[in-house]
Amino acid sequence: KRGKLKKVLGREYLDRNRKMIKEKGIPFFVDFVRDEILTESERYMYWLKRHTPGPRELRRQRESTFGWQPLMSSVVPLYNTPPVFLKALLDSIARQSYENWEVCLADGSPKEGLETFVREHYGSEQRIRYKKLEKNMGIAGNTNGAIAMAKGEFLVFADHDDLLTADALYELVRALNEDPGTDMVYSDEDLTDSEGTRFHSPRFKPDFNLDLLRSINYICHLLTVRKSLAEEAGLLRGEYDGAQDHEFLLRLSERT
Repeated sequence: KRGKLKKVLGREYLDRNRKMIKEKGIPFFVDFVRDEILTESERYMYWLKRHTPGPRELRRQRESTFGWQPLMSSVVPLYNTPPVFLKALLDSIARQSYENWEVCLADGSPKEGLETFVREHYGSEQRIRYKKLEKNMGIAGNTNGAIAMAKGEFLVFADHDDLLTADALYELVRALNEDPGTDMVYSDEDLTDSEGTRFHSPRFKPDFNLDLLRSINYICHLLTVRKSLAEEAGLLRGEYDGAQDHEFLLRLSERT
């Protein structure tokens, strides 16, 4: 890094650097130098640190009140889910700075034990609801089972091994308040290992792009959809299991 810094600040770039500071200011120049000397992973971690809300910001979010505070129903299909992953997901939802939420767990597992786990760890949390399905109906059918439990105006689609940042629902609801006619909102995402440590492999997604969506499901998670729109589109279809969310998104995009 010392060598890179010396190169960026070298005499041959003196005029360029002076012009940059004059036209765009010292903060811009500091960011420019940082980008030049850091690796891609280090740049991302610096970006992440600047954009991750700290305890004070999360406290402010919890104390703030939106003009419209819809109930956000997280719909989660379960199938032989390792309890450690389910606990990580539910704990991440319980930590949300936006508190008008519920979780609908639809369990198609042939094995027993998940219901006992949920009751033991979250029995006092009425916003977390569990239902044992009569049989496994695949990921689409199990997700539809979770949707049938939902009472909220918006559905939040999450897999049983996802994690939500503490401000995830707050940001979704903030976007809905900025334009109450919005039917769908999606977020960027990152990968983690089994310990919850980020891979530094972020998916920074573009604004809605129908041509791209026709080529690949770039939306994935986190995704919230107005429940009435999801019902109008016909929910998820089991014949597309494995690509059920992509096919669902294409039908939703025809209606909004």
